[in-house]
Amino acid sequence: MNKYLSLTGGLILKDTKPCIVVDADSENFAPINNPAYLSVLESFIHERSLEKAFLSLRRLRNCNPTESSLEMLRLSEELTSLHICLGDGQLLVKKGEDYFDLTDSSRESCQVLTSLFYKKSFDQVWTTPLSLDQFKKWVGELTDLGLLSPVVGHLDWGDFNRKSPFCHSFGFSRGTPIDRYYLDKFVSCIRHQVKGVTIEIGGVSDNLQNYGLERVTSFQTVDIEPGEGVNIVGDIHDRSILAPESVDSLIIFNVLEHCHSPWQVAENIRYWLKEGGKCFGMVPNAQRLHNFPGDYWRPLPDGVRHLFKEFSQLELDVYGNPQTVVASFMGVAAKELTANELDATHPEYPVATCFIAIK
Repeated sequence: MNKYLSLTGGLILKDTKPCIVVDADSENFAPINNPAYLSVLESFIHERSLEKAFLSLRRLRNCNPTESSLEMLRLSEELTSLHICLGDGQLLVKKGEDYFDLTDSSRESCQVLTSLFYKKSFDQVWTTPLSLDQFKKWVGELTDLGLLSPVVGHLDWGDFNRKSPFCHSFGFSRGTPIDRYYLDKFVSCIRHQVKGVTIEIGGVSDNLQNYGLERVTSFQTVDIEPGEGVNIVGDIHDRSILAPESVDSLIIFNVLEHCHSPWQVAENIRYWLKEGGKCFGMVPNAQRLHNFPGDYWRPLPDGVRHLFKEFSQLELDVYGNPQTVVASFMGVAAKELTANELDATHPEYPVATCFIAIK
């Protein structure tokens, strides 16, 4: 029970529903569909301990609405939009350029957020007794949503309190690296689209079977150095290594970051593809430096869009979240996280960007 939490972020009324302000700059909002969340959040404005917040909320739940809370109902009817700023010991409502400090009203009843967003009282929202287990569950869900976090000074680094990664080779010494888990997901989605004359840049001939490509009529690989499973040796900055409009499908996984001029490579790919041909690619976004032979870039989703802007269509699959970004840099293997942890996505925290570019 010795858990201390503080509020982070804010709430906004959008399309008549309360939403988490995930990123105000991009207007990326996540709706809150459980009215009880608002009372739980409000309890942490005034308490830091999970146990004290629970006891406070349970006590206030049995209180009758105060005059301040009723005033909140009247205020909400006047507002067409709400922007709630939450913080330690403070609840502010923004209307236009003005701020209303409703902290005292909140302290009296913990009903401000419910009144403002739902125009309801506790009795209408809380239809069953509040248990500690239910409260803990909601606290966990709000923490996952990013609205609750440990109080400053109470972070527990645990095994991550170290200055070297768990594995220096991306996680291979512990299992499958996280970016390979995402690559496998992407390949499973696109394998049926890879067909005809196919070129893989930076791959080996065994990948025809490894990827499960069944619609390919010809499969060749290109690399800057000779090696087993390499069919064509050449620098992909050199347009002459492949004939123009000769390729149906081109695969380029974890290569563009090693190209000193990836924009030139993108132009060459378009030159080599037949009309309607497809390029299937992946670039890392959260990965340690690895000079094979050089490591120049980490193209982010917007960077990929720019590189392939001359293609007729571009589809992106972006994988990752704050947890997997940290895990990737620290060399954690995919099997050390759950499927839910791996598959959760956050647009501002990519681990890998995969794409399909159509000429």
